[in-house]
Amino acid sequence: MFDENYGLANTQQSKNKDIPEGGSKGVILLEAGEQDKGSVAFEKYIDSIIDLLIPLENPIVDLYGKPEILFMGPDENTADLVDWATEHAKKRGAPWWKSFFTGKSPRLGGIPHDTYGMTTLSVREYVTGIYRKLNLDPSKVRKMQTGGPDGDLGSNEILLSNEKYVSIVDGSGVLVDPNGIDHKELIRLAKERCMISEFDVSKLSKQGYRVLVDETNVSIPTGEVIGNGTTFRNTFHLRNMGTGSNVSDDSHSEAVDMFVPCGGRPESINLSSANKLIKDGKCIIPYIIEGANLFITQDAKLRLEAAGCIIYKDSSANKGGVTSSSLEVLASLSFDDQGFIENMCVGQNGMPEFYKAYVKEVQGIIKQNARLEFEAVWREHEETGISRSLLSDALSVTITRLNEELQNTSGLWNNPILRQAVLKDALPKLLLEKIGLDLIIQRVGPAKISPKVPSDVLYRFLITTSDPSSAAILHPDLCTSSEVTQANSHSSICKCPTISYLSDRVNTHVPRSMSKKMAAVAPKHASPQRSIAMPNSQMGVVDLRKRGRRYTFVAAPAAQEDRDRRRRNDDWSEERADHRVPGEMMTIFDIKDSSKGQIYILCRAAGAGFRQRLSSQW
Repeated sequence: MFDENYGLANTQQSKNKDIPEGGSKGVILLEAGEQDKGSVAFEKYIDSIIDLLIPLENPIVDLYGKPEILFMGPDENTADLVDWATEHAKKRGAPWWKSFFTGKSPRLGGIPHDTYGMTTLSVREYVTGIYRKLNLDPSKVRKMQTGGPDGDLGSNEILLSNEKYVSIVDGSGVLVDPNGIDHKELIRLAKERCMISEFDVSKLSKQGYRVLVDETNVSIPTGEVIGNGTTFRNTFHLRNMGTGSNVSDDSHSEAVDMFVPCGGRPESINLSSANKLIKDGKCIIPYIIEGANLFITQDAKLRLEAAGCIIYKDSSANKGGVTSSSLEVLASLSFDDQGFIENMCVGQNGMPEFYKAYVKEVQGIIKQNARLEFEAVWREHEETGISRSLLSDALSVTITRLNEELQNTSGLWNNPILRQAVLKDALPKLLLEKIGLDLIIQRVGPAKISPKVPSDVLYRFLITTSDPSSAAILHPDLCTSSEVTQANSHSSICKCPTISYLSDRVNTHVPRSMSKKMAAVAPKHASPQRSIAMPNSQMGVVDLRKRGRRYTFVAAPAAQEDRDRRRRNDDWSEERADHRVPGEMMTIFDIKDSSKGQIYILCRAAGAGFRQRLSSQW
């Protein structure tokens, strides 16, 4: 029990890379003879937590000496108790009752993860990302899923999917149809939150079958006799189903292309059992998106990846729910009590328009964050060959460590230009429009909102997509004109302390294989086309010079005639496709104006000869 809780807490911390809050897990262990007292134990546990957080007549010894707030979310067997905990905190006079628990019912201003598919939205971005990268037709992809239509993640995965389901495993048993399980019947079960034991078996093809856990000696169409339904259910995901490496290959009736665990016990696939999924040195399931926490052990992931499987692990794929919870907390703290009731609580007058729009914005943020990380891990694996599972871990650890260090760097928060620029871009637009940044900062407080500065800046530095139209850019307000000094008659140097500090810390923490790309404007080294946005009133970046572990922007006047001259430079055009030295220097190969008064400077690394000519030219 301790090991499982520790593993879940570690995964939670990794998933929380995109949000200010840290991650943890808790377990309430009942005495053997008190197994029917779960609700009572939960209520006592909540009261003890509230005792620690609110002032008491006989105060508890406080060695920390600062106000503390904990944010809790529903988990196994506690979802129905969330509303009680919220109302109990309010009854006890806790000023933070609105944000004490997330995932509560809409009548209390909550955003239920299952209702809006928050966790599934993140998982789906990884599933569809593989289809996009490999140009696969989802309707022809044979899919297996553990965690059935009765669960939160499983039901929403079914509702959002358009693949050809060939097998589903849930608590009641196993449902299989090599010709594709009837989609309409699956949708019905998902909407009603029913197990596959409720599936209408008349809708199965002649090759289809269902084996329930309480059944024994069941004959299936292949001629095999299943002696024990429970054992069959527990080990079905390890069956030798043939190789589904080619979506159009039907050489095996039960072959699977995509496996999405949406439920199941931790370590359902370990290093030993992973060998059952490898045939002739190749993984029989080409793609796995680990929606369920800890379903596959780390060593098993590495073994399967070495056998050719594309895997995205739980801490990357299963992070939509924590983002939803964080943004729910932010809204709860940003509104006063009356504003919260009017804008976030669904009452007799129906659902507030703000609530509807805010939920949609939260869903958009979840999908964007998932897409950014998918692209980053995919690109780094393609360029370095490092396991995606290891890259995911490195990304989580790096962002978390840098976040912690930067929170202790008062210069970031005390820099009003930086603070305003980042928070206006990081916080939900609807909250900014409804409440205003200054009031949000006042109500939420630096302790909760200050991590938004480093977390958002770091996410922009460390993660971009391969699509230039959606590439993360350096916010123009991060480098002010006061921080640009004249170097000579032709150029200026941007001495932005934020960029210099980030460069140092990134190079300190990021693994060597990734450090060359993750410095200053890190991801913009990795691909030929990345954008740095600078206002027209400032200098256009011409070069990025490395001094020790620091990077310095070398800028030149960005007048229109200069930009035109650069576009007409034939030598520039000839050289821009050559000489890449990632992590050492960046040079412009084109400059584009935007409609928002910014100059987008498209960069790639350049060779020494080109840099020398560039230096003499400017």
